[in-house]
Amino acid sequence: MKRIFTLTLFFIFSLLFISTTNLYASKRALLVGISDYLNFPSENSSSKHKIRDLKGAPNDIRLMKQILQKYGFSKKDIKVLFNSQATMQNISYEFRKWLIKGTKPGDLVVFYFTGHGSQIPDQNGDETDGKDEVLLPYNADPETGYNIIVDDLLGSWLRQLKGREVVAIIDSCYSGGAIRGIRGNPVSELYQTPAWLPKYVPLNLRKGYIPPQPEQPLIAKPDIPEDVVFFGASRENQVAYEIKEPNGLFYGGFTLALATVLTHEKNPTYQDVYKQVTEKVWDELNLPQKPVLIASKEILRTTFLKSAPSSAQNISLPQRDYHHVLVALSVQGISDKETELLKKQLSDLPFVKIVSKDSFFDRLITGKKDSGVFHIKLLNRIGDAEKIEPASNIQELVTRIKKHLEYAYIVMQLAKLHNPNPSFKVQAWVSDKNRRDFYLGEEVKFGVRSEKDAYILLVNIDSKGNFHIIFPNKYHQKNFIRANTTLMIPDKTMRQKEFKLVFGPPEGEEIVKVIATDQPLDLKELGITGFNQTFISLKGKARAIFVQRVEQNLTSGKISWSDDTVIIRSHKK
Repeated sequence: MKRIFTLTLFFIFSLLFISTTNLYASKRALLVGISDYLNFPSENSSSKHKIRDLKGAPNDIRLMKQILQKYGFSKKDIKVLFNSQATMQNISYEFRKWLIKGTKPGDLVVFYFTGHGSQIPDQNGDETDGKDEVLLPYNADPETGYNIIVDDLLGSWLRQLKGREVVAIIDSCYSGGAIRGIRGNPVSELYQTPAWLPKYVPLNLRKGYIPPQPEQPLIAKPDIPEDVVFFGASRENQVAYEIKEPNGLFYGGFTLALATVLTHEKNPTYQDVYKQVTEKVWDELNLPQKPVLIASKEILRTTFLKSAPSSAQNISLPQRDYHHVLVALSVQGISDKETELLKKQLSDLPFVKIVSKDSFFDRLITGKKDSGVFHIKLLNRIGDAEKIEPASNIQELVTRIKKHLEYAYIVMQLAKLHNPNPSFKVQAWVSDKNRRDFYLGEEVKFGVRSEKDAYILLVNIDSKGNFHIIFPNKYHQKNFIRANTTLMIPDKTMRQKEFKLVFGPPEGEEIVKVIATDQPLDLKELGITGFNQTFISLKGKARAIFVQRVEQNLTSGKISWSDDTVIIRSHKK
């Protein structure tokens, strides 16, 4: 009897032990997404603030769930708070219950937020810039500051996860200025288009109101604990963007870039992920935001989310059609007859397709007709503007716009030459790896580095759509480089001949494309012959022939290749 009783106690104790340990997960994530805010006035409201709801949170959450499942999280380990579920009170409760109490030291914890952010005056004197960054839950009130999450409070929550491997990913922002800048100086304004939304809301604090603070002050401590990996969508003085993609859906630009990188990478480190996400944000999405990564040097070199990705779990990304430049119209002061004529003449261009401005577009023709003259700007979807010379009739207007649309089409064809799963990587940069905007007159230096011995094609497409073959060139007619060596143009040989490159007029956007192959391409077949000038230039039909023949070589299956693209812009001082 005593033995049976002892065995029974042991059995009960074992069950209790098993059930207790099952309360803890080796991996656990809390995903918070808000598009539709409770207290935001409509765009037609009389509120002094221009406040908009967002549109991309459901798509961001879906991508993050797919990312986590690809990296070993099960569905039961992922909790989602979406829209009305994501109140200040619920986020606080679930962070404590699901993440803090529901995990133990050694576990992997992910906190993700996609939604609006803002800034308020520093509440406890710990910020050098005098401002606290805040996240806006579903029930945040922009007129009073009620129900917001201050960075100090988020930091205190993260500190309670000590001993876990913690990754915080914030797709939000704390500034509202949609600009491009050089070393902190604004150089161009981005016009609002239907294709993007800022993830920022201006915020008032009711007089005397102090937002919820951590129980223990964090003075002299960083907001983000040292043992946490923190990814942010942009710097504190930059906008983070939601953008419309070809499938008609909005996504946080940072989240979309993260998903794109993690779709193809095999065992990236946190530093690898950050570097490639930044390049995607700048050179594929063309956004003027620089993502942020805060982590210790030791953690930076560790594998992202502690595991190799599963090939069985796919990440569903939007795809685009490269056959046409999609053009939308929003011109004031013209008749229906003129609108139809403009659409027809643009549609007669073989590379143009007219779409609604509420659809995904590559270029938006905007402006007005005043006193018989068309005053037009051509915007890309992010709002960079190209001013078109005034035109007195539709035919003249189309003639002026055509060259800009040709440039967009050529860039699109080059973008199509992309290998998402290369066996080796190549990187290109211009003058400064950390910049994409330059002043006219600044010195230009092209850089290339390949992980493998390779034959290099380095092409610069200027703002008029002309191709300039930077490498090979008159001084270096053989285009072979060794692995892990840096190629700079101009190099020492060229500089000895007092050769110097600078950004010259006209100002505008340019593309730099590098293609690296393990077998040499026939340069003559590509139109690269003679080398009578320092750099061979290709114009007109020669550009299309170049792209077509390069594509034929790359898709033949006979060579291994890699590529990289950099978008740069020049501005007047």
